[in-house]
Amino acid sequence: MAVTAVHYLALESKRLQRFLDLTGSSADVLRRSLSDAAFLAGVLEYLLGEERLVLDFAAGAKLPPAAVAQAHRLLAGGHVEEFG
Repeated sequence: MAVTAVHYLALESKRLQRFLDLTGSSADVLRRSLSDAAFLAGVLEYLLGEERLVLDFAAGAKLPPAAVAQAHRLLAGGHVEEFG
């Protein structure tokens, strides 16, 4: 799901640039970090920080918005059961 979220951000150049600007990242770092759980957790955290983004992403991915939060917790080292 988190890699799909990166793809979602990249679909619009302004949306991607805002993510890169706010996170201090670059396109090169983004490409190299697609298998880094901590980075991917950060991508989901970014989406979760803006309701409009998380709702739009979740709708496009045909997921409930809560699934984004659950995926974030898992990538960040948490357990979904703890937050049920």
